[in-house]
Amino acid sequence: MAASDHLSHMQSGRFVGDPRDIPEKFGTKPVPEGMVRINHYTSTGAIESIRQHGLTRAASEESFARGGTESPQVFATAGHPGSMLHTHNIVEAYADPSHSGQLDIGSGREPQSLEERRSTVTFRGDLPSNQILGIHEPWHEHARYMAHEGVGEEADPKSPYATGSMRSGVARGEYDDLEESHASDYGPAIRSVKITNAATVMLGGKL
Repeated sequence: MAASDHLSHMQSGRFVGDPRDIPEKFGTKPVPEGMVRINHYTSTGAIESIRQHGLTRAASEESFARGGTESPQVFATAGHPGSMLHTHNIVEAYADPSHSGQLDIGSGREPQSLEERRSTVTFRGDLPSNQILGIHEPWHEHARYMAHEGVGEEADPKSPYATGSMRSGVARGEYDDLEESHASDYGPAIRSVKITNAATVMLGGKL
């Protein structure tokens, strides 16, 4: 696909592999004082609804009725999701663990204790969308690595085509076979890096 085609595709609406959908790394955005950072894994089909409406009790009840969850409550895990970032869609958010706050299980406990123990928490109702810090998909990790691995180690860090970088390899088409054979993870990541390369060259975008 030509660079102009990538940019046209980028401007026509969001799609799987859109670099604008890649959030900051998990744990990078700060949470308000007294709040606990949580992670919740979800299906690909639920991502857009969660972006708009947050984590809702109604959606959890529907999943429970289908046998997809063990509880009709919204549930999550405190702290970092670990290796699940590479295999699951992870919603990063924060919640109020105080006695009068948002949690049922986990209520009244210190945020640091919940996060260190990676405790399971449940919510008394909905978690609104304005408390969501990011929705992380497995391909995001691949895209970050491809975009930055090798760049700046022995060349100008501002160059998207630093010698030896994966980003320059993507630009040369060295990973095109993975774009189709591993579409669920590597495909979107490769498309994202191609679009970023095209934008950098044609629109003066930043790395």
